[in-house]
Amino acid sequence: MRKLVIKAKPPYSLDLSMKATQPSAPTTYTDGTLTRALRLQSGRLVPIQVRQIGGLEDPKVEVKILADVDGSEEREILGMLDRFLCLTDDMNPVYEIMNGDPTLRWIGERLRGVRPWTALNAYEGLICGVLFQQISLNAAFSIIRTLVQGLGDSIRLGGVTYYDFPTPERLAEASVEELRALHLSRNKALYVKGIARRIVDGFNPETLGEMPLEDAVKTLTSMRGVGVWTAEIVLATGLKRWEVIPADDLGIRRAVSKFYLGGRDASRRDVTRLAESWGDYKWPIAYYLLVASERLERLSAA
Repeated sequence: MRKLVIKAKPPYSLDLSMKATQPSAPTTYTDGTLTRALRLQSGRLVPIQVRQIGGLEDPKVEVKILADVDGSEEREILGMLDRFLCLTDDMNPVYEIMNGDPTLRWIGERLRGVRPWTALNAYEGLICGVLFQQISLNAAFSIIRTLVQGLGDSIRLGGVTYYDFPTPERLAEASVEELRALHLSRNKALYVKGIARRIVDGFNPETLGEMPLEDAVKTLTSMRGVGVWTAEIVLATGLKRWEVIPADDLGIRRAVSKFYLGGRDASRRDVTRLAESWGDYKWPIAYYLLVASERLERLSAA
């Protein structure tokens, strides 16, 4: 085992971030500790545990790598966790924008230290984006967990099983019946298989992070089962394109309705108009609104 301590960019709260939205499988968060297996570029599976040991304004994160790794592998693991947990992302520009709006300032004060929900990588973000479609978040997380436990590789250590997300190869070769047995609808099984096959055939979803936004949306929506909402969710959460706001998201529209429109239904235009002044930080601010609308009372009571 190797234990490392790294500094996060303040303010940072791993606990509040994980409770704002539960992580999706194969990540788990229990009693202040995040666990999962990470697949390195070599294909090796490495179990890790992460917990915060510093406070909100002096955050330090302890990473336990539960395997022998060399320096290159250690750096790879830390890079993956930094991206996934937004450890060194500077949220101060986000707070500066929010401070200019009384509603957002109030929300920011109560959710200070939360990092926006992010997938480990673009591939996981893309598959999860499809699975999030047209069902509740809890139902989607349940399906993702079943998929991971059914088709993901794992490593057992100290009585604990650490899972990795199913590889594109495994999803591409799975039959529709196999995926349906893991609670995917027939359509989503076909969509997941099609996307996985495209990746196996050479498409790298990480390249979407380098494209102009319109081109990235066009590339994503060319895939069967990916509409504009899914494309925007994938770009925001899977590629950290924080300039994107999923303006058709029902939760975000409800939040805008609740905090800005006195309960009147919010349209896509209402959401995009409100977010015009948020610049390159539309997703983090929209995420704060979403969390405040749906989970602030629960978080305050925790």
